[in-house]
Amino acid sequence: MRSLSLLLVLLTACESGPTEDDKPPAEICDNLEDDDLDDLADCADPDCAALCGEVCTNGTDDDLDGLIDCLDDDCDGLCPENCGDGRDNDADGAIDCDDRDCFGSCPEVCGDGFDNDGDGKVDCLDEECVDPSCDEICTDDRDNDADGLIDCEDDDCNDPSCIENCTDGRDNDADGRVDCDDTDCDGACPEVCTDGRDNDADGRIDCEDEECADVCDADGDGFYNADFGGDDCDDTRFEVNPSRPEICNGLEVLDDDCDGLFDENDPDIDPLTLIVWGPDADGDGYGRDASLELACQAPDGYGFASPSDCDDMRPEVNPGMPEICNPDGPLDDDCDGLIDDADPDISPDSYLEWYADRDGDGFGADDDFEYACSRPDGTAASSDDCDDADPTVGPPSLWYEDGDRDGFGAGDPLSPTPSCDYPDARARPDWVGLDCDDGNVQIYPGAEEICENGIDEDCDGEDMLCVALNPECSDYTELPHDWRHVDASGPVYCDRDMISLNNWFRFVDDAGVRMPEYEVPTYQCSTHAPGWLDGVHPVILGETTEIRVCFHWSGDGCLWETVADVTYCGGVEDFYVYYLPTLPFACNGTYCGEG
Repeated sequence: MRSLSLLLVLLTACESGPTEDDKPPAEICDNLEDDDLDDLADCADPDCAALCGEVCTNGTDDDLDGLIDCLDDDCDGLCPENCGDGRDNDADGAIDCDDRDCFGSCPEVCGDGFDNDGDGKVDCLDEECVDPSCDEICTDDRDNDADGLIDCEDDDCNDPSCIENCTDGRDNDADGRVDCDDTDCDGACPEVCTDGRDNDADGRIDCEDEECADVCDADGDGFYNADFGGDDCDDTRFEVNPSRPEICNGLEVLDDDCDGLFDENDPDIDPLTLIVWGPDADGDGYGRDASLELACQAPDGYGFASPSDCDDMRPEVNPGMPEICNPDGPLDDDCDGLIDDADPDISPDSYLEWYADRDGDGFGADDDFEYACSRPDGTAASSDDCDDADPTVGPPSLWYEDGDRDGFGAGDPLSPTPSCDYPDARARPDWVGLDCDDGNVQIYPGAEEICENGIDEDCDGEDMLCVALNPECSDYTELPHDWRHVDASGPVYCDRDMISLNNWFRFVDDAGVRMPEYEVPTYQCSTHAPGWLDGVHPVILGETTEIRVCFHWSGDGCLWETVADVTYCGGVEDFYVYYLPTLPFACNGTYCGEG
């Protein structure tokens, strides 16, 4: 009916024109009436926009800000979250994709524990997550941890699902074996000679593979090392393997044929290689050619007997020693039958220096010398001759006054320091000897001695006794060697080497004063077969007697014998001289002394 009334009003107005009273009333915004008759009531009427807020569900821009319903900020808290407007539409403190209401419509966030994109996969399980915070998944064909390596290429993937990479130093398939240690790599690796596998896939395993020759047969003798299942007991020596004969190896013990038996304990030993050993009294490793034994190693108390020791009482003499010059006398050091200068093997370092002695006075000059063991003719051991052209001038000396002008001085020296220069015309050098009576021209060193006159004419400290006139009593060679004494048992000596026999000799000093008249035990007198007189010495002054000399050896006190002439010379020393012939046998033997 209201519509009819309104129509009548409008018609009336059209007929008469509008009046002030004809204007519709203003909209009242809170009475639920359409006061201005525009079919819009209260806040639905734009006239109420200034008084009303946005109504969030009417599809109208109630506050005329250009934003309708939930698009309007005024609706925040009254609307569901809009996931892309940068607002907290539902007023829960989370905006857009941070709001759980947006899960399923946002990109995946890798680490927040939510399925942001709604694909059923959370965080690093989602394909969209490639991030250092993620662990590599070894089967998804993705670089999950963003390190540039995908699946099994990644060091993080040691996984049974991976195939072993034979060169990367990793256990890719997580079976506890790395690279070529893994059987998966057989065919891609060089042969390993001790693992029982065909690493290089050539159909040959370990030592069957020629690549293993240097390992399995290190010495190249055709027999594999016992450590690799072979029968070569020493793969460092070509000469040791089961095909070799057992032999003696010098001082080394070696199982040549690898049968577990050594040297003479092996019945297969080559007997031609056994070494000849003889008794070795001096312990120098070389024995005598007596009581021989055949063995590889020396029995106790034995040494090499081929070559044999030519002096088994001297450890410094054997075939293994160098020939040297011996200051105590000639010696065949190396047992080759050649002595000192006659031996071409002599060590030149042992040579002595001999100086030219032009004037023959026993003193040499240092301007000319040569090397040798024995003194060459025309040389001297010293090099200090003050004048090598004058035989009356010797080395530097102390000078003494010659009161009786007999050529020899005495008393206090005129010069306290040895010198070549004469202090004055009456001075005499000490090297010629000192005068025991410088007031008597008949008394001086070397003067002719008159026997038993109570005067020491030759200054030797005693008056000469009248002795037998036999020439041998004054023309003899002294034997002073301490090793000749019957009590000596040191290194072995031999008179074939030590002296030129077939001459007259006198025992003196530590050798004793005469030969023993009893059987001397073997190895005494520093030799093997000692020589002794089988008889008694003569007792008449000047008497010469032939006496048998026996040499004791091998249990026979007179195994060898010869005849010596013995002369009683008398004198204050009551001495004897002996004409000693060459030994009746080869070395070693000496003439012994006692007393």
